[in-house]
Amino acid sequence: SSDLSSHFLLMDGHAAIVFGSWFLGGVPWGCVGTGGAIVFTLSFNLAAFCGLVAFDPAQVILLVQCGVLAMTGIQVCLNSVPSPHTNWAFVALITVLFAPSDVFGIWLMLSLADDGVGWMPMALGVLLLFTFAALVYLEVMQGSAAPAFFSLSTPSNVLKAMVFGIGGGFLAGFFGIPIVAFVLFPYLVQMPKEEWRASASPFYFLATCANVVWLASAGRLEVGEMTDYAAGISGALLGAATGNFMSPIVDEKSFRRVLLGFLLVGSLSLMTRGTPAELYFATATFCVLVSTLAVGLSLAVQAAVCQPSKEYGLVTTEPPVD
Repeated sequence: SSDLSSHFLLMDGHAAIVFGSWFLGGVPWGCVGTGGAIVFTLSFNLAAFCGLVAFDPAQVILLVQCGVLAMTGIQVCLNSVPSPHTNWAFVALITVLFAPSDVFGIWLMLSLADDGVGWMPMALGVLLLFTFAALVYLEVMQGSAAPAFFSLSTPSNVLKAMVFGIGGGFLAGFFGIPIVAFVLFPYLVQMPKEEWRASASPFYFLATCANVVWLASAGRLEVGEMTDYAAGISGALLGAATGNFMSPIVDEKSFRRVLLGFLLVGSLSLMTRGTPAELYFATATFCVLVSTLAVGLSLAVQAAVCQPSKEYGLVTTEPPVD
């Protein structure tokens, strides 16, 4: 035990990269409730491209699951439970639909891995790129309606939530990129930032638990060095906490822009997957993320020092808008 503790404190190269990658992933998740897994993947893949890390695919899957459980778990404790914005009816419905759809998507993806379906991620990426362009055009030309609490008391909202739960879960499992659903749904239904942040973590945490159980039973997980997983969990926890601290500087308009930005990242990630351009895209994205984090953190610190208020705690206390 003491050897493990000292090894973690010294943090070898692999563990440091896992820690840094999951820290970067945890920040956007804590701040706006999206982007965690894809930011980790892009950062980690960049290190792999540069020959800095080498993991078995089954070990990487476990690294991803551990990080997601850490960042969503701490968000449930720090944000979802105490926040008045959490839409628990929405959480319950999405959990029931998202978790099995996610597992089914993973199973189908693994079953078809050798059947020549490599073109599908690129096709989805192209579709999302056109969707991004259309949404940007509409945002610029028409603006956006004021965000409103997402009530399940109307049949149309129940239908929207069901489409998100089933379709979003399947896309997350089959393409390994949940950001598609986690961006389009809150953007299209005009869900407020605080409601989405508080409501996304509980159902994503439970869906990931279901993934881990299925992957373990199917023999798709492999445990490597424990310090790597400890580093990933620690990085995700610290990143999500940092994102919580930065969240008050992101208003509703900025939130929608961030969602569009991640939609662009998701589309280009799918389009470049497995191509020579993947390295260049990962490098450019990493540089933008680090720069944005530095600027955002400095702004959050400045705002907290100059205008200290309850908003710069872990949660805000404004009631949801009916």
